[in-house]
Amino acid sequence: TYTVKVEAAAHETTSLADISVTLANLTDAGMVTLVVSEAEITGSVRSDAATATDATDDPVLEGATVEVRAAGDTVLVDSVETDDQGSFAFATLAPGTYDVRVIAAGHATLDITDVDAAAPGLSTPLAALLVAHTRDVKGNVIDNAAAVVVGATVEILSGEGTSLGSTTTDSNGDYALLGIPTGAHTISVTPSGSSTSHDEDLVVVGTDPVTDQTADITLP
Repeated sequence: TYTVKVEAAAHETTSLADISVTLANLTDAGMVTLVVSEAEITGSVRSDAATATDATDDPVLEGATVEVRAAGDTVLVDSVETDDQGSFAFATLAPGTYDVRVIAAGHATLDITDVDAAAPGLSTPLAALLVAHTRDVKGNVIDNAAAVVVGATVEILSGEGTSLGSTTTDSNGDYALLGIPTGAHTISVTPSGSSTSHDEDLVVVGTDPVTDQTADITLP
């Protein structure tokens, strides 16, 4: 007669007592159900900052804060930041149901409720898509002699190369592009009649409510 111990990572150990083994005979100890002792919640975070209606160009969000709390509770259980792939993992949670909060600069906070923590390797990754706040980008374009540039095309492109808006400078060299979402973008200025553009980096951190962001451009 034997005691059989069953162990598995992230599960409570179970012992089966008084298992009789007869010579040259197969002994069926029956079904063993292990209780999970550690569970996980994993997932990734993206932004709709490129174009809100196109899911194919949603950039990953590095450095977003992801928090977990027991479902319906306000006490923080754990917090992590997303990596350069926008991924996150809570690998040592107690089994149970949790509320997940995702926070990123320039985005609306996202709450996902009643998420079940599953045994390691068995969890379904969460796909968190944050709504980007926007700003109205306005500025003035001058040349290297400080003269205003009239009729120049001003375009803002997302980091993925998607056009976020385009306009032309007025008689004062001014332009305005409204509703530009959070993100690391490029602002491109092409003078009238020219085929050569001048590009500069433009980092937008959207606000709620929307505010103006100034981006003056001096052409070389």
